[in-house]
Amino acid sequence: MTVVLLPIIVLVLLPVIVNVATQRLPESWDRYLWLAWPAAAMLTGFVILAEAARTRLDRSEPPIEPAQLHRAARELSDAVARQWRAEAAVLLGRWRCRPAGT
Repeated sequence: MTVVLLPIIVLVLLPVIVNVATQRLPESWDRYLWLAWPAAAMLTGFVILAEAARTRLDRSEPPIEPAQLHRAARELSDAVARQWRAEAAVLLGRWRCRPAGT
């Protein structure tokens, strides 16, 4: 249900409420202007809570094992070291190729 309501709220209702709040709608809507900011706050709160609930449900995966995490950290460290060495080689090559006095 959240999957259906969220796009409707975000794409249709929230911009209308902001338009009412900023007085960008016809004069016939003037009597409803006082409702705009509370409605916008409520809808924004609803969207935040719905996204928080969805995120909480997405975290139902099993936790990462320490060995997996250690292996990933080591692979990342090795990749960063290789990248830095490659960048240093490029910079040193440019530095050595410069003519004197530049």
